Amino acid sequence: LTGIGAGYVCCVVAVFNRGVMLNGAAPVGTLISAGILCFAAQYSLERLEKLRLRRALDRYFSKDLSAEILTRPEGFLNSLGGKRVEVTVLFSDLRDFTANSEMTDEREIVAQLNEYLKAMVECVFDHGGMIDKFIGDAVMAVWGTVHSDGEERDALGAVRAALAMRTRLMHLNEKWSIEGRRTYRFGIGINQGPAVFGNIGSLEKMELTVIGDAVNLASRLEGLTKEFGVDLLISDRVAEKLRGEVLLRPLHEVIPRGKTESLMIFSVPAASESELSSDEIEFLKLYNQAHGEWSEANPGKSLELFRRCADLRPEDRTVELFMTRLAEAQDNPDLMHMPWGVEEK
Repeated sequence: LTGIGAGYVCCVVAVFNRGVMLNGAAPVGTLISAGILCFAAQYSLERLEKLRLRRALDRYFSKDLSAEILTRPEGFLNSLGGKRVEVTVLFSDLRDFTANSEMTDEREIVAQLNEYLKAMVECVFDHGGMIDKFIGDAVMAVWGTVHSDGEERDALGAVRAALAMRTRLMHLNEKWSIEGRRTYRFGIGINQGPAVFGNIGSLEKMELTVIGDAVNLASRLEGLTKEFGVDLLISDRVAEKLRGEVLLRPLHEVIPRGKTESLMIFSVPAASESELSSDEIEFLKLYNQAHGEWSEANPGKSLELFRRCADLRPEDRTVELFMTRLAEAQDNPDLMHMPWGVEEK
């Protein structure tokens, strides 16, 4: 437009020198006006498209991560075709939600589930995670796909998100109890490992997701929370990346369903001892002593300490499992450190 306008002005000057006067202002003004309007329209369309994309990304990522993807979209777009990355995967699932939903009004179920999922998504986004998918009342979140702060920070972000989810569910239960609605418990499993990240599906329906053994193991850990009577289990791979940032409770080596190799699992009672009561701290210290004697293959001392743990907390499922195994090991010492789950195999 600038070139055309300059060329027209030159023509006006040239013909004016030969005694012919052309209208210069109207055509040049039209060109300038058309240029400004076209630029404004294009700019507005681009901003609108970027806003639509931002809204779509905000459904999967935190706002900071969405902004980073829009600023540097090349890496995100390249990953859609598929790439192998080191990810931290979180699976959470409400206990007995499906069975209870059959006895509750449909509108109340949907409203309560949406309220729960909104709170859980906020916890994930606040700690830099990506929502991979919802499976009914289950939530799958991932760290390290589009952006990673390092394996240590990703693992810590996932565990802190899980602790925040625990707190939010406690507050929701208090609110639901006052309203006369049903309260719930959940289980969370967290694992870290290599996985394939990409846009997977058919021409009619695509889904940005991760697949791989690391994902399956996180789901298995979530299922094991029922067996151990805890609400959060993490793999040894995640535990070693936390570097003392949160309080850990060692459990036992297990062989999850569908696996052939054992791994050590941990629960996370709290972020630090300051969040626990004096009774909880006393129990945890006594439990760690009992677990240490177990690790050193001292069944008599270990059983004595676990019995004291049971006196402090009779409902603790993990202590019960250890005491049962210790009783079995008296007749079969090989069971002492055999991974749980291997008997069935």
